Amino acid sequence: MEDIKEIWQQTPEAFNDWRRKNDIPLLIGFFKEVLPHFEEWQTQFSVTDELILKSNQTSEFFIGSGLHTFYSYFNPWHWNEGAEICASPEKDFEGRKEWADRSNKSITGDRKKFEYTVFTSFIPYFHWLKTEKNINKFRVKRDGSDVHADDFVYSHWSGTPQVSYASKIFGRHAVVNLASGLEILGHLIRGKNLDFANLDALTITGRRMGGTTFSKIRYSSFRDLMLKNLDMPFIELERCHISNMNIVNCQIQDLHFICNHNASISRIYNSRLTHLEFDNCTPIRTSTDLNRADMPDFKFTNHKSLKHDDKRNFYSKMRRAAQEFGYSYQAQENYYLERKYQMLFQTSLQNTRECYDLCDHEAILIFKRNGLRIDKHIRYFWRRIRRELRAYAKREGVFTAHISARFKALVQWLDFLIWGFGERPWRIVLCGFINILFFAGIYSHFYFKNNFYEAITHSVYVFTTIGYGSLTDASNLQYVIAIQALSGVVLLGLFLSSLVNKVRY
Repeated sequence: MEDIKEIWQQTPEAFNDWRRKNDIPLLIGFFKEVLPHFEEWQTQFSVTDELILKSNQTSEFFIGSGLHTFYSYFNPWHWNEGAEICASPEKDFEGRKEWADRSNKSITGDRKKFEYTVFTSFIPYFHWLKTEKNINKFRVKRDGSDVHADDFVYSHWSGTPQVSYASKIFGRHAVVNLASGLEILGHLIRGKNLDFANLDALTITGRRMGGTTFSKIRYSSFRDLMLKNLDMPFIELERCHISNMNIVNCQIQDLHFICNHNASISRIYNSRLTHLEFDNCTPIRTSTDLNRADMPDFKFTNHKSLKHDDKRNFYSKMRRAAQEFGYSYQAQENYYLERKYQMLFQTSLQNTRECYDLCDHEAILIFKRNGLRIDKHIRYFWRRIRRELRAYAKREGVFTAHISARFKALVQWLDFLIWGFGERPWRIVLCGFINILFFAGIYSHFYFKNNFYEAITHSVYVFTTIGYGSLTDASNLQYVIAIQALSGVVLLGLFLSSLVNKVRY
């Protein structure tokens, strides 16, 4: 443990050099062993082992899409006097270089200028593997069972988080252990290559830990991560294994979680998190304890790969946190999204328990057996309906449950479309406007003889239940008038109800 403390106390340059000499060469050897066509990718883009070792973030060669540039960049205005070695998309690099060239023209005398050294251009490995080799998932052999993956995953640990002996990528390669219950100050993570590291049970603390650049950590293991009494901006955790994370008594600006699948935060207590960002992950779950968790603004980037149920639980927790601190607008938006994803989850055929039996193996086998014989399909479903009708008396038929589930789904969709669960009053106004125009067209055709202006006036009278307007004999339109008047009462009632909903937060 004493050796790990001494390593953390090193400067970023010394720390990164230590990793270049110790664990990263073994990591590169593991890449060559398990990643398909990895050496071919290295040859195609001239990404040698030396270049990978030169980088201050090993993950840069694997994340992203499109052409990237790997370069050395010296900024004379930066606090760090050394050159920054990094990779970025080609467009970002060209824009950065153009800005630096303009800045160099304003620097006179013997003052240092911006400098660039380009090493190579490349397409990140995983994107190249999908586009060039058409390999979406690859197999990694290990003892017991194989792992099928499209990215790096941790699938085996030994020891407890507090005394973690090994965190293994694909269950085979143990990454370097830099934590095991260690407590460090926040500034010690600045500028250091913490990719592909075992940071289980790490505690990060410290007040007034300023900074102007993001501390990015990727492909690392965080079990029982603790942020305690931390006042620090710009932390980004991407594609890491995060479980049982705790945030206590913190003031953090720009804490970003990106693509941390199955990540989970256990507790956020007495903390203020501004500019919180969740990209393709929902670490705040049903079990997360939010107590005095002040999150005034957060950004959630939705992805189709996320489950509707996870998104529903996420917005439910965020709504309650917003209500606790009186953020009414945010609470309303979170409530709307919570109800939306609850509706999508409940009305989805594969997630509706009442409908699951209709997709059972019996029906699938019948379809395969009968092929295109329509008459056999009709006979099968007729027998199925009769069987369900007989079970109806016992209240055990899935046919009845299916009809009930579909009716509930219809009601929820109407609730969503007409007024957005009470959070979108403008939809009611739009429905009322469409209602007036639609019935005005009917009145114009059957009574006012294409006098659309008179028809609209009459339609407004009926919609607001004031009266018949200029109609003298409405006997032939009495049912139409009754339908519009009833719909007007319903829509006006919903509109007033939606305005009242705005006050409850």
